[in-house]
Amino acid sequence: MLMAKPRKNSWNVAGRSFPGDVLMATDILPANQRGSPWENHLSGSSLNPCADLIVPSLGQYRTVVMQRGSDGLGFSIVGGMGSPHGDLPIYVKTIFEKGAAVRAGGLHRGDQIVAVNGESMKGATHEHALDALKRAIGTVELTVLS
Repeated sequence: MLMAKPRKNSWNVAGRSFPGDVLMATDILPANQRGSPWENHLSGSSLNPCADLIVPSLGQYRTVVMQRGSDGLGFSIVGGMGSPHGDLPIYVKTIFEKGAAVRAGGLHRGDQIVAVNGESMKGATHEHALDALKRAIGTVELTVLS
């Protein structure tokens, strides 16, 4: 799907585009999630902390295994059911310079966290996801969709 940003500040589904329009590919979600609040929030607005996440166009499940150390997991998340930006899956927002994520590699900004140590994050609130990540000690296994 393409979105067109006319010279005004709103994004519209690009049935037509005109000279001067900025086009943005938004075919980043599985068909069963299209039209979801996540897709609707890809507006490029500076008010939306999710707007600049890089999400690949073809999703693939992966497992990322890391060892939690004294400097923590080393990433932040965004999203969750009941989020101020709508009901969204849990996504990796930032990978910090220190922490388990950067040491392990394989976790990327924009990855959707599907499970933490086998516990599904489907339908999780932001707080529930944070709690699951805080409870994860030692070897931490993340199932992600990227």
